[in-house]
Amino acid sequence: MMGWILALLGLAFIGASFILAKKQQQDYQRLQEEMMAAVVNAGVIELQTLKSDLAQELQNQYEQHVADLEAKVKELMLSLERTTAPVPRSVEQPAAQEAVNEGQEISAKPAFGVGLWQERERLIREMYKLGMNVEAIAKELNIGKGEVSLVLDLARHEGANG
Repeated sequence: MMGWILALLGLAFIGASFILAKKQQQDYQRLQEEMMAAVVNAGVIELQTLKSDLAQELQNQYEQHVADLEAKVKELMLSLERTTAPVPRSVEQPAAQEAVNEGQEISAKPAFGVGLWQERERLIREMYKLGMNVEAIAKELNIGKGEVSLVLDLARHEGANG
C-alpha cells in the first residue's frame, strides 16, 4: 500500500509541476505583455515630448523669420521713402525762387513777341526741369500747349543727337 501512496504522491507532484510550469509560463507572458506596453507607452510619451519640442522650435523659428521679414520690410520702406521723397525745398529754393520770379515776370507780360523765341525756349526748359507739366507751362507762359510740346520735343531731339 505504501507503493500506491508513493505512486499517487509522485503523480501529484508531477501534476503540480505541470500546473506550476503552466502558471509560470502564463506569468511570464503577462510580464512580457506588461513590459511591451510599458515600452510602447514610454515610446509614445517620448514621441509626444519630441513633437512638443519640435513644434516649439518651429514656432520660434517662424516668429524669428517673421520678425526678420518685418525688419526687412521696414528697411525697404525707409529706403523707398528716401529714394522717392521729394527733394527738400531748402535745397531747391534758389532755383525755384528764380523760376517763380521769372514766372511772375512772364505772367505780367500778355504774350511773347517773335524775337523772344530763345528766351521762351529757355524758360520752357527750366520750368520743365522744375517738374511742371506741359499744361502748367503753357498756362503760366500764356502760350499754346503745342508750342510747349514742340520746344520740349526739340530739346529732347537735340539732347539725343548732341
